Amino acid sequence: GFVADEVSGGPGALVRPANDHALGGVERVLDVGAPFFAAWQAADGVRTRFAEGFAELQASRNAATVSTSWGQRLSMVEITAEMVAERPLLGHGVASWKVLWEERTSIGSSLHEHTTPHNEYLLVASQVGAVGVLLLLAGLAAAGRSAWNSGPTGTAALLTWTMLATSSLFNAMLRDAKFSLPLLTLATLATIAARAGGDKRQ
Repeated sequence: GFVADEVSGGPGALVRPANDHALGGVERVLDVGAPFFAAWQAADGVRTRFAEGFAELQASRNAATVSTSWGQRLSMVEITAEMVAERPLLGHGVASWKVLWEERTSIGSSLHEHTTPHNEYLLVASQVGAVGVLLLLAGLAAAGRSAWNSGPTGTAALLTWTMLATSSLFNAMLRDAKFSLPLLTLATLATIAARAGGDKRQ
């Protein structure tokens, strides 16, 4: 919602006073960080889920089988990290994670059914290695830098790319269409609005 509001406000941003371009770096950071902080403060359910998650991690350490959500995520990190360690530079190859995962988990277990490690960076690292991760980070950094350099009209794009980059720590955001399509669409619209704003200022 925060991103959509920024994007929909894009045309209005084009007619902001020219001195708005003087918006400082600290204020830009607050523009991006404030929605996340507000969501954390307003959503009791989010804080409760984190508390439950940490308890699940503790329980998973003492369990013979992993059945909790966070416990499974921890197992995914550990097993995928082993895959990465085996071929750190170039990885095991595109689409290899699922095959390797099925070889390393028990058939019929809840872990065995997963199709990604729920972390975009780990997925990329296991399949195309450090080279792929560096390229992914370079692409995200370039998009973020472009949004930052666009001034106030780039705030929506900066927020979207930040959301995509951080969310990729917890899900395979680019691999999963239900996440990637809406976020990349928002990022595209926000980038168009930012560039249009930049052209108008010139």
